Amino acid sequence: MKSLNRTRGFTLVELMVVIVIVTVLASLVFMFSNRAMNKAEKVTAIQQMRDLSAGMEAYIADYKTPPIPGGKAPGSDRNKEPGWDTIYGDPPQPNRNYGNEAIIGPLSGDSASDFQMDNGEVFRASELNPKGNQYVQFKYSEEKKNGVGEDGRLYDPWGHEVIIAINAHAPNSTPDERRLNTYGLGEWTDKKPRFERYAFWSYGKDGVKQDTYSNSDDVVFW
Repeated sequence: MKSLNRTRGFTLVELMVVIVIVTVLASLVFMFSNRAMNKAEKVTAIQQMRDLSAGMEAYIADYKTPPIPGGKAPGSDRNKEPGWDTIYGDPPQPNRNYGNEAIIGPLSGDSASDFQMDNGEVFRASELNPKGNQYVQFKYSEEKKNGVGEDGRLYDPWGHEVIIAINAHAPNSTPDERRLNTYGLGEWTDKKPRFERYAFWSYGKDGVKQDTYSNSDDVVFW
């Protein structure tokens, strides 16, 4: 008489061990894939700012100054009219005044539009780019991520406005004037701009500025 082959099933303990192992492996895969995605988005944000910087340099080569609206530019007598370093695209807050479309529009070649800021002030593209030259070809983004939205504002890969600071002073002005003032918005304990003509930054995926740059997902370019 032939003996019957019997297969032993998993015990409850063995089944639980398998479930725990699968759960841990899935968590590790998710964690590493999430890190890789965040790193890729940060690289994309840096490249976006590099392209923006290249356009800014081309603009400066044409106009000998960054794009500064007339109301912010120094007058002929710099001692009496020192000008104002201005932030464009800072996150929504009670004191927010300017979206970055006032800078992005002229850099994209717009010389016809008027840009009404959050405080009601109007900037004219014709003041900043009377030649109508295109300095940056921005990607359009209907989702307002990693490109220019229908509102004319440039957004980072996480959907936040790219923040732009423009130094209103000429390179031959006094050291105090040449120091770019971001009013604390673009300054970290271990990183801050000095005598740059302009600066770009983003507060990363969470959209919140951290105290220390090196331990954050914030992105800067200057």
